[in-house]
Amino acid sequence: MAIRESFATVIHDVVEESTNSIEEIHKTLAGLPIDILENVPGLERPLEEVRKTQNRAIETVYSAVRDVNEELTRLAMELAQPKRRSAKKRSKSTRVKAHSRSADTLPRQPHAQAQATSTAH
Repeated sequence: MAIRESFATVIHDVVEESTNSIEEIHKTLAGLPIDILENVPGLERPLEEVRKTQNRAIETVYSAVRDVNEELTRLAMELAQPKRRSAKKRSKSTRVKAHSRSADTLPRQPHAQAQATSTAH
């Protein structure tokens, strides 16, 4: 199961790092028009608010991607764990196995062999 867990961790990390990179690229590209407009006198202050609002919106989207990544990783880890049977099922299963093993491994009792021999005569 450790292989599955490490696989889930690797995928989580790749998605996380990719999300971080894409978010930064998104912010940079989305900010280019604002950068140009900041050269217009009197727009600096309003554009500062526009940039903040824009960045919050972008951060919200990528935060949701990270949340989904976390939940999928949790689910993958949970699925990677061996299934646990209930104590009731386990004890019944153990009894059945023990019974079948004991029937196969026990020697025949002497009186049963004697009866078999006497009925054969």
